[in-house]
Amino acid sequence: ATALLPEVRWTLTKMVRLFWLAVSPLPQGASSYAARGRTHRRTHLIALCVLALLATLCATVAPNAYAAKKPPSRVKLVSVIAATESSLTLTWARTKRTKSYEIDMATNFDLVGRTTRKIPATSAARMTYTITGLTTGQTYCFSIRGKRGKNYGKRSHRTCKPTVVDRGAATGAAYRVLTYNVCAAACKHDPRAVSWKTRSNLATSLILAQSPDVIALQEHPHNLSPLLTNTLSSAYAATSYVSAKDLLYRKSRFNLVRTDWIEMSTGKYAVWAELADTANQNKRTIFVSVHLTSGKSAVADAKRAAETSRLLNEIERINSNNVPVVYAGDFNSNKSRPDDAPADRFRAAGYYDSYDLAARLTKPNWNSASDFSEAPSAPRDSYTWGDHVDRVFVRPGSSYITSWSSPAVMVGNKYDGPMPSDHKPVVVSLWVNFAGSS
Repeated sequence: ATALLPEVRWTLTKMVRLFWLAVSPLPQGASSYAARGRTHRRTHLIALCVLALLATLCATVAPNAYAAKKPPSRVKLVSVIAATESSLTLTWARTKRTKSYEIDMATNFDLVGRTTRKIPATSAARMTYTITGLTTGQTYCFSIRGKRGKNYGKRSHRTCKPTVVDRGAATGAAYRVLTYNVCAAACKHDPRAVSWKTRSNLATSLILAQSPDVIALQEHPHNLSPLLTNTLSSAYAATSYVSAKDLLYRKSRFNLVRTDWIEMSTGKYAVWAELADTANQNKRTIFVSVHLTSGKSAVADAKRAAETSRLLNEIERINSNNVPVVYAGDFNSNKSRPDDAPADRFRAAGYYDSYDLAARLTKPNWNSASDFSEAPSAPRDSYTWGDHVDRVFVRPGSSYITSWSSPAVMVGNKYDGPMPSDHKPVVVSLWVNFAGSS
């Protein structure tokens, strides 16, 4: 009883006293009436005491027994926040009533043939666990559930991530590349979007906070004022411009060698620039700002496939010195599409999404296409992996991707408002290896 609440202990003490009175002999001088009814009175009183005692114990023990049987809460969003050629690091929020976790893993989304790893729960707000011994370049899918005694919580949604196909080395030159669809004029009539003047200031602050070396902009028409190329301070210079595509570089880091644009299909363009790194013996890299056809239909996907092929062929034609190339932009396609045509074409040419090559990832499941919403609002996320249409493609091995992130101005875990665009920028920190270029 000492472990019970004071009110319960008081009730039990009273019940014991009443029980003792019930079974003790009648006092001397009791009336013949009382003596005659003694057996009946004591039996009745004993029964009442036992019932009261049982009721008290049930009221106290039953909730505890119920709590012991209640399963752990469901594991929510599981993210992969780090990767190497042979390991993946998972993170998820700690769940209630959980003593341990079971991590199911397989090389397919349906988790057929899965293996299970069991790890103890900790008191930390987030759980983090690294799985090693994995195959290079292989995609793995995971689902996690909590356990307490014999009770299991519901399994999490499945999340998937490939190990790095070729990590490369942190040698050469380190750059930060930012790609951002600012939706300047295209969102002008969206009732959820504030004026471009306000949004341009917000976009400028967001970009400058990332301190990029190269900025690839999409949906940034030059007939709409103010221009980000003017508000991004005197630290950046612009290259060629065409059809709302801009490409800017940090003047203290690069000299412009040459620049031009490519028409990939009717009305769809890419801007490119070859930049010489003044801090690395004027070694050159070609950077590209891309915007492909939108739409989720098979026809749109086929058009994106043709545009990507055209882009790759043209860049290969102009790249006679075989310098490294970094493609950044809004590709209007993501890993969850039935056919991710741009990624397929890039991979055939030896290029991979930096999302799949990054050593570290920040909030990878929050989609880069965030849509406008009434702030503060929760981010749009995808459980399997982030459905990012804004991407940066590089050659694995010749580039080492230090980090991948898609930043936004936040209030806790919600977007702050007003929002600068219906997209978030994607920022990639990478090392470019100049071996083989001339």
